[in-house]
Amino acid sequence: MEDETGNKYEKSLNRVQIIGRLGRDAELRGSDQRSVVVLSVATNDVYTKQSGERVSHVDWHRISVFQPNLRDKIAINLKKGDRVFLAGKIRYDEYRDNDNVLRRSASILAGYFLI
Repeated sequence: MEDETGNKYEKSLNRVQIIGRLGRDAELRGSDQRSVVVLSVATNDVYTKQSGERVSHVDWHRISVFQPNLRDKIAINLKKGDRVFLAGKIRYDEYRDNDNVLRRSASILAGYFLI
């Protein structure tokens, strides 16, 4: 494929779907010009080791919602413990902390929710 300037590129896909429970109430952050709702969603996996022991593992996912209508509905309606289905894409960022140490973070930019 080519973009409008004639540069060639390949199509790619960055898609995530999660069903889980909120670890805390939805939190509205940012400014009036660029606000975001941040959520923490838990998913768990249960499996059995060869020894027969059952093991449960919980993963916590940082979710960000920027779309104004979706963001506002989520900020008002979602509370700790709510079960949600969401779809979005993974975003990896780098930043420097107060000690000038390079940090990396991952979050899911959600564009679809089913409550």
